[in-house]
Amino acid sequence: MASACPGCHTRTAPGARFCSSCGHALPAAPAPVPAVGTGREQVASRRTVTVLFCDMTGSTALSEWLDPEALRHVMLRYFTRMRACVEDHGGTVEKFIGDAVMAVFGVPLTHEDDPLRAVRAALDMRDSLDDLNAELRRELGTAVAVRIGVETGEVVATVVPGADQALVSGETVNVAARLEQHAPPGQILVGAVTRALVGPAVEAEPVAALSVKGKSRPVHAWRVVRAVERPATMLRGTDSALVDRTAELDALLALHRRTGRDRAGRLVTLLGDPGVGKSRLARAYGREAVRQGALVAGTDCPPYGSPGPYAPLAALLEGLAPGLPDDGGSFRDRVAALLGPVRSSRATPQGNSGQDVGGREAAGAAAALLDRLRRGEAPGTGTEEVHLALLGLLTALGRDRTVVAVLDDIHYAAPALLDAVAHLATGLTGARVLLVCLARPELLDHAPEWSEPAPTATVLPVPPLPKADCQDLVVRLRSLAGGTADDLVLHLAQGSCGSAAVPDAITARIAERAEGNPLFVEQMVAMEREGGDLESVPLSLRGLVAARLDRLPPEERELLGCASVVGREFPLDQLRVVRAGEQAAPPGEDGRTAPEELLAALVSRRIVEPLAASGGTHPGGAPETPETLPEPGGHRFASPLIQEVVYAGLSRRLRAERHERLAAWLLADGVTASPGTPPSPPPPPDHTTAGGHLERAFWHRRGLGLLDPVARRTGAAAVAHLTAAGAAALARGEVGWAMDLLRRARAVDDVCPAGGDRDGATVPGPGGGAAAAVRLRLRTALAEAHLATGHTERALTAFHAVHEEAVRTGDQATAARVRLQLAYLEPGAPGFGTALDAARESLAPLTEAGDDLGLARARLRIGQAHQSEGRHARAVTDFTAALHHAARADAELERAGTVGAFGVSLWLGPEPVPAALRRCEELLATDLDGRRMARAALLCPMAVLLATRRRFEEAREQLVLASRTLHDFGHAFAAPAVTVFAATVECLDGRRDSAEAMLRGARTDLARLGDTPLLATATRDLVRVLLEQGRAAEARDLLAPAEGDLMAVAELHALHGRLLALTGDGAAATAHLRRALDAARTTESPLCLADVELDLAHALADLADPDGPPPPAARAHATAAHRRYRAKGHLVGAARARLLRGSSAGRTGPEPAP
Repeated sequence: MASACPGCHTRTAPGARFCSSCGHALPAAPAPVPAVGTGREQVASRRTVTVLFCDMTGSTALSEWLDPEALRHVMLRYFTRMRACVEDHGGTVEKFIGDAVMAVFGVPLTHEDDPLRAVRAALDMRDSLDDLNAELRRELGTAVAVRIGVETGEVVATVVPGADQALVSGETVNVAARLEQHAPPGQILVGAVTRALVGPAVEAEPVAALSVKGKSRPVHAWRVVRAVERPATMLRGTDSALVDRTAELDALLALHRRTGRDRAGRLVTLLGDPGVGKSRLARAYGREAVRQGALVAGTDCPPYGSPGPYAPLAALLEGLAPGLPDDGGSFRDRVAALLGPVRSSRATPQGNSGQDVGGREAAGAAAALLDRLRRGEAPGTGTEEVHLALLGLLTALGRDRTVVAVLDDIHYAAPALLDAVAHLATGLTGARVLLVCLARPELLDHAPEWSEPAPTATVLPVPPLPKADCQDLVVRLRSLAGGTADDLVLHLAQGSCGSAAVPDAITARIAERAEGNPLFVEQMVAMEREGGDLESVPLSLRGLVAARLDRLPPEERELLGCASVVGREFPLDQLRVVRAGEQAAPPGEDGRTAPEELLAALVSRRIVEPLAASGGTHPGGAPETPETLPEPGGHRFASPLIQEVVYAGLSRRLRAERHERLAAWLLADGVTASPGTPPSPPPPPDHTTAGGHLERAFWHRRGLGLLDPVARRTGAAAVAHLTAAGAAALARGEVGWAMDLLRRARAVDDVCPAGGDRDGATVPGPGGGAAAAVRLRLRTALAEAHLATGHTERALTAFHAVHEEAVRTGDQATAARVRLQLAYLEPGAPGFGTALDAARESLAPLTEAGDDLGLARARLRIGQAHQSEGRHARAVTDFTAALHHAARADAELERAGTVGAFGVSLWLGPEPVPAALRRCEELLATDLDGRRMARAALLCPMAVLLATRRRFEEAREQLVLASRTLHDFGHAFAAPAVTVFAATVECLDGRRDSAEAMLRGARTDLARLGDTPLLATATRDLVRVLLEQGRAAEARDLLAPAEGDLMAVAELHALHGRLLALTGDGAAATAHLRRALDAARTTESPLCLADVELDLAHALADLADPDGPPPPAARAHATAAHRRYRAKGHLVGAARARLLRGSSAGRTGPEPAP
């Protein structure tokens, strides 16, 4: 095959050892691309190629009158010319079929301009017939013509060892053949993909859409007119203006100075095409920021395989560690020490540390959260808590110095991480923090708001380098030995280059083709040094990477293929597992080069780069410290695009096998012990990562049209592990992440039901067991996720189906768990009983199954039932048991619900308010340290306790914090629940209008969600607000009969009595209030009894002479209520009772001043 001389770039003959023009020694031909694995076998690869079909017209007529020997001579001359035309342009003849020629461009080596080469070869093939026809006319008195079809697309390609032949298959081959069949003699038709890739380099005219055999839709085609000789460029994006890097660097430094001067955080997004130099510009700015004393840290967002939405923050937090107090403590302790003074400075005016909602306990909780993120663990909290923790850390770090946080590849970030960055951009006040995000334009496809103008956010476009700077970069890189381009780019950006020398032809050609893309320049210079053909200059960055990778030695290509399966970052132990197909063997034992040697070579080629010890690279360019030195064995692809191209080149079958191999190792233990080292206890299985690998493996096998036993086992295991990961995320309260995992599991299960059609089949995965059990776990978790996201009707339908299936299969534990949900959501529905009945009857099967999550829910329901009957001591006992089971199950939702219910018993039960508040504060400082969701749940009843002590602003602050936390967990039931508590605080503060509005909104939401018990509570509260304003008619329409739980019965009788007293029906009013009093006296709630006593006093006052003093009976009940409120420590209630005792007005009169 023709190649180019590395000295003068003259085309050389196939097989030549020296250049015929300058005498330069020619490099040996690279090994064929498909030689992967150990080098002892051939494996097909997936490649983007251009396929050409050429058919001779008139050959049948020739065969009718031409002697077979003469015909053979004509065909040989024809085939020789056609092959020469193909090979002159770097193509490979796959086969001759009769009088047709099939050629492929892109096998065995990719060239970025393969589509253009194919079109030029087609033109040469057509034109070469002129000489052949002249000979045929002279010798035989005849002539021939050709018609040609060309198309580009993905194929599976294999090179036959020892044969100058490529085997390709795929739809692209069929389309190219159909285009050739529809082309008139002497014409060339190209498909849509090829037309788009050749761009202005080829003049072509559209033809009518073709209806071709085997295609359901018409095929668009263009007739090639001619190739444009040496166009100014054949790259896309040439219409964009080229500007110097000085402007971008100056803009960054100006923002840096402004951030420090104004002490206000800002977000700047460097937006540009891949390879244009965003990362290099960020590193240049980072070095200057470090020189000026800034703390610089960075991270990047992987395109897939992330264990969670916040995983990229681990490297960023590690990079920020040098800015923490250096007291020798752990990261968590150092963060807490830093945050404590900042948060304490925001304490309430009372100065009481026990009242300091954002005090040191919050600092400790934030430190614990940040430490989990630093270790790459799930936060275990809602997004708002992550936002607040990051905000607190950056604010504290930015008090005394400028902090620069760089987030690369943010277009790959999960929505939760994008939200966190946006939240920081608007919340960093009083701190010198500059957030620098690097993104491709694709970011705006799924986050268009990112480009909208904002006071604290700036989008800085990064265009290609101007021509002069690009040429200077080529010159310096060609003369650079063993270094990097970063210093040169900084030099260019500072405007200190700009050589006036006329560049040589090679430099000019590289600069022209690179179009100012520094990555293009860097890779093309490296290819030139290795003897690559500069005429294969890229048409797109992906093509450049593919062309570059094709020229690597086979073992390096094979190693990259293994690494691409792991992800952009690949630890050495995982790379060895994928490569070896077994636990890592000692280097050289399998006859292959040790991976360390291959990685060193790839690092020198700038294909991969070593990872720092923190798990990420350091765009700030800070001086090397023990924290920033490269970590042996940790590497990553220098660009995510390289990883994508390598991965796309693997066959689906090979990808599937490697994903399965890695998943099996991760699930085995994920750790390779060193020789002589005793094995350590295996870590918990990473269901998310392993499930993701199994999921990808299944879809690759499915993409091959396979649903054989291997594919079914892989799919079943993927379902099991994704289900386990989703259920765990749901238990942690990460509802959005859980729904994503469970939907992915359901998508696999829909195509490949766990175990196929055999419900008894064993499924490899967490818990193992029958396929039916795995499927049931998935459906149960999905139903719970639907419920948590507010899709109650969908959840109810799913719960009923799951319950029916669980009963049918004898899964008593699952049936009991689902019955708990249905009894709560559909109280009184036939077949499920009350929530208390369902909870009590579930204890035995759940205990037998060891289901701590189910037991936590059952104990919580039992405790809530006792609570609704006013038996708070028994309720606390059940809540304690529920907390025990929730902790064992690591169930944050159940922990939060139980803690919240415990807080309600502190509010309504016999515990005096001061003691109850101290108990809440102790819980926040100890048991709930770092448990943000549970803390938020406790803050709601704690806010009511504060309001009873007239600490209304503190109460509202706590509710705002709780609302943000619970709402951003994505749990739909949280917002109306917090609103009901907030309305109670407003009532205690005498703000009835505000309380009414809140309660009406909460009732609408609760009715939609189907939360019947909480809806009844909100309705009773609204009726009370209306009665206190004398709006009897509206209250009557909402008031339910006095039935149900004891606490509800007492309140409903009291409300009926108040309503009847307002309408003048004294006998009926008194009867209801007496029944209310009897019910309240049987509870353990002094607050319930005090409220009924006060209601009775108001009713008696309303029935008496409105102009006179309250009757003695009213004053007696008001006195009793006052005594009970004082004993409870309820200052607001005591004041209201005291007012009524000496007032001539009823309950509907004016409120006392708090």
